[in-house]
Amino acid sequence: VKKLDDAGIFVSLFIDPDIEQIKAAGKMGAYQVEICTASYAQLNEHPGDATVRRIREIEKELARIGAAARLATKAGLKVSAGHGLTYRNVSLISNVPEIEELNIGHNIIARAALVGMERAVRELAAGFREVVLVDVVFPWTSRLKARRFANVRLLAADVTATMDALPQAA
Repeated sequence: VKKLDDAGIFVSLFIDPDIEQIKAAGKMGAYQVEICTASYAQLNEHPGDATVRRIREIEKELARIGAAARLATKAGLKVSAGHGLTYRNVSLISNVPEIEELNIGHNIIARAALVGMERAVRELAAGFREVVLVDVVFPWTSRLKARRFANVRLLAADVTATMDALPQAA
């Protein structure tokens, strides 16, 4: 982590919502943690079917994620969350104030395959105050569609410096 940090690369560690892992990430000098929401997502697999949902288990997992996010923030880490998040299950996670970023990119693309990119982005934009779509390259059609929504912006990430620094950090 130190070698990457010295090269100007922000390090984000993908970890479980586990207190010991949060402490270790802070000690390692990470810039950010992404809290794994896979267990939460699995508990929400059938959001419309109350007989399938396990409300207490969902609340317990959400509390665990919230506690991990609070500890990470106190340790000076930026906090994001993701893995298995969808349009339908992201609302409770989005209420955790310490989480600055939710990663649901896989679901956006999966939804777009079914209904088209414009509708997928429109549905996402309707559910959030701000939507930032991050990619290495955005086709011009995506850029045009994103301009239709005031709360959606595109962020193209330049990964070239990261790739150049990785061999030096190894």
